[in-house]
Formats: sequence, structure tokens, C-alpha cells
Amino acid sequence: MERQILTLRIVGALFIGSCLLAPTLWQPALDASWAWLLRRSLFNASYFETLWTVSLYILFESYYVSLATTSKPRPPMPKRVDQRAGRAHLWKNGTVRVRKLRGRLSELVVYVAPLLLLDLILIKKFKGVAWQDIVSSGGYEPHSLLNATYSSPANIKSTNFLAPSIHNFSFSSPLQLTRALPPRPITSRRLVVELLSSLVLYDALFFVVHLSLHKIPFLYSKLHATHHDHAEIHAQITNRLDLGERLLLVLTANFSLQIIGAHVMTRTAFVPAFVLFLVQNHCGLDVLSYDKILPKGWGAGPSVHAQHHRLGTTGYAPYLRWCDDLYERLTSSRSNVEAQRRKDSEKMARLLDKTGVNSD
Repeated sequence: MERQILTLRIVGALFIGSCLLAPTLWQPALDASWAWLLRRSLFNASYFETLWTVSLYILFESYYVSLATTSKPRPPMPKRVDQRAGRAHLWKNGTVRVRKLRGRLSELVVYVAPLLLLDLILIKKFKGVAWQDIVSSGGYEPHSLLNATYSSPANIKSTNFLAPSIHNFSFSSPLQLTRALPPRPITSRRLVVELLSSLVLYDALFFVVHLSLHKIPFLYSKLHATHHDHAEIHAQITNRLDLGERLLLVLTANFSLQIIGAHVMTRTAFVPAFVLFLVQNHCGLDVLSYDKILPKGWGAGPSVHAQHHRLGTTGYAPYLRWCDDLYERLTSSRSNVEAQRRKDSEKMARLLDKTGVNSD
């Protein structure tokens, strides 16, 4: 695995470096890709991002569930980072009993319905799109809004991309079915900067949300307890969320993109990383994930998140360790932080030894 990690680090550094320092190398590919996407009716649909997110989640979850439950593992088989018995998700014949995809239609409906509802009633606002195109996609007449009275919705005139605007429902435009897209493609430099910035910003914002869910008993019992109500952790736990927390997760990610004025292509690239990292965190396996590619101590990853689900004492940020490190140093001395981490690691190791995880 060390050779794979080194290879991925070199390839990643070369790719990011070329995107930042030589954007003209990638511009023809980005121009062609954007032109192709603009011609796709599905990409122009208001609900594209919801379908894109759900499709990728099903793909990633299915892969990591199959990896954890295969009866004929192919070496090298990733080591399990958590294993315990319980009333939900029991072990059977060395594999974890998980809910089958075909039996989870109700979960899919509950997940998709509120997001689709928002897609169909709110106007999509993206940086780089003319105001006239945005309001036209929302069923409004731009020229009439210029002379609108106080009875017209004020926020439809706003250029603030964080202010929600309601679709103008009518017989000719009953729902928000399309989104106005920027005519110009993105540069590779902007794509990399926006993508990395949005992921770091989301990590910091959701750290605050997640910490609040754990530290405020009312929020934990009403919103977050469902996510920790399981036996051993595995990929399907990713979506074991209360409706309120699920909306918080998605809205925080969307806010992280909107506040920096991310291009739609950045948003499209953000979703695979956002979903993949979350599923990897919950997969319960010591896989080659983002935390191993990042410099040591930067990323969280499956082991840290499994420890969080077992002990709940650290690992509140979804991807990185930066916010957790800062929080621990602000709330305790450095020596106490290191001692607590050693104590948690030893406790986790003892728990895993009891269930035989470390005996593989």
C-alpha cells in the first residue's frame, strides 16, 4: 500500500500543480466538457444535483458494502476497523448483515423527497449567470420586475446568491424545472482553488454543527442519536440519519459552495468527493482512502471516524483533523490532549481485541 500511496501523492501533486501553474493545458478539455454538458437536458434540470448525489451515493455505498460482506475475499482484504454485536446490524458467518438495496426504497424516498421539493420551488442562483436569465428560469418576466412594486418578492431582485428566491408558480411555469447556467466554462486554476476551498470550508462548518449535535443533549437526542444507533460501523451507516440532520448536511455543503460563488462545474466536481469521503469514513474498513494520501495527521478517515462512533470523544470534523486539533488545544493543555488521545486509542484497541478484529 505504501507504493500506491506514494504514486497517488506524486500524481495528485503533478495534476494540481499543472492545473494551478499551467491552466492553458487543461482549457481545451474544460471548454469541450462544458459545451457538452450545456447541451444535456438533464444537466440543465433543476434537480440534477440531487440525482447526481443520490446516484453516486448508491454506487459508492454498494461498493464498500460488497467489500465488507463478500464471502470470498480477495487478498489483500482490508482489515476491519470496528466490530461489535448489537440489536442493529449483527454479525453472521464473519460478515455483517446489512439491509439490501431493494428493501430500502422507503429510505430513498425519505432522502430524496425534501431535496427534490427544494429543487422544484427554489430558483437556482449561480455566479456568472446574468440576472435576467436567473429570473426567467424562475418564471418571472425580467422587464416587469424592473418596474415592480413593493408587492413583488424583494429577494428575486437580489444578486445575493445566499438569499433564497421562490419560483413564480403559474400555469405556464408550474414548477422550477430548469436552472440557468453560466455560458462560460471554468479554468482549471479556479476549479482546483474552489474545490479545495469548498471542501475545507465545509469541513470547518460541519465541525461546528457536529460538535453542537454532540454537546447539546436536546439536539443529540432529537437529531443525531439515530446516526449512532448501530452495532459495528459500515457503509450503510452513512445515510442512517434523522431527516433534520440530513438536511443540515446537504445545506451546509451547499452553503460552502454558494458563499465562495463556486462555478457550476466546481459544484459538479464537489459532489463525488463529498460523497466518497463520507462513505469511506463509515465503511468500517482500513482502505486506501483520502486520509492516507494527505500528509500524516491531516485527514480523519475510517479509523478515526470508527473511533468517534464508538467513543464519541473526538473526530467531529468530517474530513480533516485541523478543527479537532484546534478545539482540543483550546479546551485542554497539549499534554492532556495527547494523553486523552492515547487513552482513547488504547480503549479502542481493547474493544477491538475483544471482538477479534485485530486478530486477522
